[in-house]
Amino acid sequence: MRYLKINPIPFRPRHLRLSFSSSGAVGEIVDVTFTDCDAVPCETLVGGVYAVQVKFRPSASHLSMRLQLLLIHDGTSEEVVDTEVPNSSVEEGTQYAFGYSMRITGAFTGPATIAFRLFGGNTMEICFVVGINVLEPLRSEERRVGKECRSR
Repeated sequence: MRYLKINPIPFRPRHLRLSFSSSGAVGEIVDVTFTDCDAVPCETLVGGVYAVQVKFRPSASHLSMRLQLLLIHDGTSEEVVDTEVPNSSVEEGTQYAFGYSMRITGAFTGPATIAFRLFGGNTMEICFVVGINVLEPLRSEERRVGKECRSR
């Protein structure tokens, strides 16, 4: 198995193995995991860093791969990432692991979907989606007041 990476991914012990569908993609998805997630939609905190890893077998050989991430929120789709993956040549039928880590920026809160697409040339090799729920982290003052209320 070969590994493709955009960013180093510190995988934590707790992760969710996702079910997936490869709508429109021609490669074979073997496995998908999302760190710090116990159920779908994955609860994410603004400012948190989360990692996704997909193991896959491409349908054809490609000299390079391109990652595209789409964020779907409130009925609109926004392209968040569209970049070439460095040192990402792949060979047909060989299993690879691709990892990507992302920081939740806080542009919005609430439910959303992230679509991950990996292309070789114009061929979409893999495509899968992850449902997320973006939450604001508790502020220290809110935590203090919450403790005071619980102690009364």
